[in-house]
Amino acid sequence: YAKQAEELSGKSAVVTTNNIRSPRVVMRWKEGAENKSETYTNGFALKVEFGPQKGNRLPGKIYLCLPDQNQSCVAGVFNAEIRKPSPPKPKPGH
Repeated sequence: YAKQAEELSGKSAVVTTNNIRSPRVVMRWKEGAENKSETYTNGFALKVEFGPQKGNRLPGKIYLCLPDQNQSCVAGVFNAEIRKPSPPKPKPGH
């Protein structure tokens, strides 16, 4: 896992269906008015490629295929905005 966006620039990550240590993927959808979700920790294929950072943007490509009954897949390009996290809010009474 990267702590800074610069660490991802020009890198790629591949998760195969037989990886022992994989990130968690949560798929969410609606059936009528009911919210549904399924969590996957293995059995899926994922490839993420990051391009060179340009200012506060990091372009990339993603491919994800899940082992659900419909064999759901997503593929495409993205342009992530790099933002610094907000400082933690002070706890009440401090």
